[in-house]
Amino acid sequence: MSHTGRQSANTSDVLSVIMGGGQGTRLFPLTKERAKPAVPLAGKYRLVDIPISNCINSGLRRIYLLTQFNSASLHRHISQSYKFDHFSGGFVEILTAEQTYADTSWYQGTADAVRKNMIHFMNHDWDYLLILSGDQLYRMDFRQIISLHAELNADITCRPSGTQNSESKVTASCSWLRWEFTSSTVVSSANCWTTP
Repeated sequence: MSHTGRQSANTSDVLSVIMGGGQGTRLFPLTKERAKPAVPLAGKYRLVDIPISNCINSGLRRIYLLTQFNSASLHRHISQSYKFDHFSGGFVEILTAEQTYADTSWYQGTADAVRKNMIHFMNHDWDYLLILSGDQLYRMDFRQIISLHAELNADITCRPSGTQNSESKVTASCSWLRWEFTSSTVVSSANCWTTP
């Protein structure tokens, strides 16, 4: 990880991490034999193709996919679909949950999955880590939110999913911080900034 100061965002400074999803019980029986991100969409595509496409179209070409549950078909789809030339430095690489001598547990959630894979992420030079869901349908140019994040010199930037009513509030919480914001607000650390 480079620590050269964060003033402008360059897509080559970003490492993308896509969460491969859990059991997908709400989509059962579609997830009986596959992970939620591997559920077919529009014929030959899978749900995971949406965040990967958003990354590629945003100029982000270094992508990790973290998987754990029922993931064989997801692995097959990724290995057959995404190949970059050797000169671009781009990749879509799968990191499966693994047990080690130091830790014999599986992923205990999103933050734990990221924490357990930091050893792999640290093999790359990056200033920004973009963490995405692998099973949601949306279109986004990540360059905008990365630039805003860099401009504000933020520690953490969250982008909630859009709501029908601009007055609706979304609440996110974790053990050390609670955020409350509208769909047009970006929260970073303990400070709030309203996006244009």
